Amino acid sequence: MGVLLVIKEIERKRGIILAIVIILLIISNYIFITMATIQSININENWRLLLGEDIVPLDIKIMGQSIILLTINDVFNELTLYNISLNGGANWVRKWTYDGNATLLPLRLEILSHRIYVPVLINNRHHLALLVINENGHISDSYEVVLSNIIGIYDTIPLNASTLLIAGTRYKAGYRLQYYIGLYNVKNKELINISVWGTNDNDILTQIIYANHDKLAVLGNSTGEGQKIYILNYDEDTIYKQSIDGTVLSNCIDEDNIYVLHIMNNKYYMTSIRMKELSSKTTLLKSLQQELIRELNTISKYKDYFFLMGSALNTEYGTVYGVIYVLDENYTTLKAIWIGNPDQETVILTGTNNNDILLVSGLFGDKIFIISYTLSVESINWDQMLPYIIINLITVALIVVILYIIKKRK
Repeated sequence: MGVLLVIKEIERKRGIILAIVIILLIISNYIFITMATIQSININENWRLLLGEDIVPLDIKIMGQSIILLTINDVFNELTLYNISLNGGANWVRKWTYDGNATLLPLRLEILSHRIYVPVLINNRHHLALLVINENGHISDSYEVVLSNIIGIYDTIPLNASTLLIAGTRYKAGYRLQYYIGLYNVKNKELINISVWGTNDNDILTQIIYANHDKLAVLGNSTGEGQKIYILNYDEDTIYKQSIDGTVLSNCIDEDNIYVLHIMNNKYYMTSIRMKELSSKTTLLKSLQQELIRELNTISKYKDYFFLMGSALNTEYGTVYGVIYVLDENYTTLKAIWIGNPDQETVILTGTNNNDILLVSGLFGDKIFIISYTLSVESINWDQMLPYIIINLITVALIVVILYIIKKRK
């Protein structure tokens, strides 16, 4: 009798153990399947290129099969445009100065219908030159916009070959400023569709973030209301506004989403604005080590990944390196790509991506550099996971059969 009880107890414990094994195998299968659906980003360097000295990169864009880089010299009186092939070869270089050795302040670099547009402020915020450059590097058109001294230009973007969208501020009676938006026809030299709004304080639109046929997003700064992003409709009525605390470092657009990188009290934040839903969310970037970062200058987005670029202290060498922080869609830092060497201080100043190409440009000592990367996203190969999953399933089936046999014996 005692022997039978012992046998039954052994069979009961064996059944419990086998049941636990089944649960563990099911859990491991779930883990394998989950791993097979997790994506990872691959970033492979293509080439590096060193350019001239004593110039600073301002903006970089991709135009067809070429890279366009806008730079300015140290005394701010000469612009240089580089056209570089996607393979890293120099196609052409063009320089531009204004008569009278004027102080130049380029506002941006834009590509529109295979033409390069460079709006440049001349000496002050009332005088603007617009350079239109063809694919061969020749200035096909140039326009000058001279506005009244009561209008200050802070940003502009070409909407088409003849129309500039101008944003800035306008002086009002009582020595106050108001937000200002206007459309300027460069051929007729006429301002149209002027929109002015604001508070009783000083209001300046500092940047045009986004413009299409039905929405306009601008960054404004007011001494009364602080810094805000305004989204306007086609009639230039404000339909949404979102406060942005601290200092705005960079922004990027992904479909109908605006992402703004800003810093406050030495902490980095990302504010995302959905233009369709007109909603926003501000997130503290906890995974960034602020004590190592010297400066973050630009942001770009590829699929579900963000690239935050600037410079940081490389603790291994004790030298400032250029750095690209790669963040996932939850703003968790996945990796840091370091650029430089222990002998030269390096910083990334501008960057962009187009499809699967990431470009960064900055200063390596006193020389400009450009680096090209290829981007790709892939999941773990199902062929690698499938044998483990099949073995687990077969094992589970065998254990179920064994448990059934044990039960039948009872």
